[in-house]
Amino acid sequence: MTDLDATQCPVLPVSAALLPGALEWQRAAHDAGHDVLFDNRTTVERIFRRGTGLCAVVGGVPIGYVLFSAFTGEVREISVVEVHPWFRRQGVAARLMAAAEEHLKDSGAQCIDVECTS
Repeated sequence: MTDLDATQCPVLPVSAALLPGALEWQRAAHDAGHDVLFDNRTTVERIFRRGTGLCAVVGGVPIGYVLFSAFTGEVREISVVEVHPWFRRQGVAARLMAAAEEHLKDSGAQCIDVECTS
């Protein structure tokens, strides 16, 4: 674990350019036995390329992300929230969720559905 001031961590839109950094730490964390969504990397890749999500970045590398499912109308869905194991319990997910709520409301959401599996 590393000390991090999550309020100082930039939150950017996900993109294909940021995908390799996210997949790299996911693979390393998975190989080290950490609980990460590495088995869902195809979904992560698709959503990063589509650009429907936000990521927290340190040193140009995503350390966490919140991904949105395809959405229509006034209802939006947050489908994935993931934080690098070294940066967990430091407020990164809370910062991402707050940024996601603001972003989705600004895009017209009247209701935000959050799906939680763990």
